[in-house]
Amino acid sequence: MTKPRSWLSVAIWAASFAAALWIMIWPQPYDLAIAVGIILPWLGIAMAAFSGGRIAFNGQKGETRPDSFGLSFLPALAVGARGMMDYTLLDWKPALIAACIVSLLWNLAIWLGQNLSNTPQTRWSWLMLVVLLAFGVDYGFGVAIFADTQGDTAIINNYIVSVDNMYVTSGKSAGYYLDLAGWPLKPGGGPERVSHDMYNHLRVGSRVCVNVHAGRLRWRWYRVQSCPVI
Repeated sequence: MTKPRSWLSVAIWAASFAAALWIMIWPQPYDLAIAVGIILPWLGIAMAAFSGGRIAFNGQKGETRPDSFGLSFLPALAVGARGMMDYTLLDWKPALIAACIVSLLWNLAIWLGQNLSNTPQTRWSWLMLVVLLAFGVDYGFGVAIFADTQGDTAIINNYIVSVDNMYVTSGKSAGYYLDLAGWPLKPGGGPERVSHDMYNHLRVGSRVCVNVHAGRLRWRWYRVQSCPVI
């Protein structure tokens, strides 16, 4: 018979869920929400690594110690998803390379955390490694996006583009999309996700502004916004 979860285990998972929901549903204040999401995946590892064996990290079934894995896992996924929802990189290939590097470093830290906390490896260790590497790339891509976009307010190009179609996707949360006509950096056009408020103020045939930024890391990115009224 296994022992019931300690209050610390419950607190760790509650904090993890709360942070992920904050980032995904209402990330305000925005910079603080993103900063918390980026830090927590490393904090979860550090908690186990420096606990003197009192906290496990991704332990096997039946592990009786508190486990800080959740503090790393859910916020990491949320950061990646939030970055890809809010920003679109034109120069995404170098960002993907950076994401792979972050994933490798994060997984190395996980391995060290497991060993320093004396957490036995799970039975499906290779499968878990593949899964964690994939999650690490998701997290790393989010980190790369925010490193490139935050604080970059200078617009280097502005394109006025017409809306060819509009639609809403259903699921756990609705997504609002505009099908845009082609523009110089995306000749084929295509769907772009926008906010609910922006969607409600547009119709097919409306024009929107695509604002292109240089990026703090020189990875160009853009955002679709309503054009200012002249």
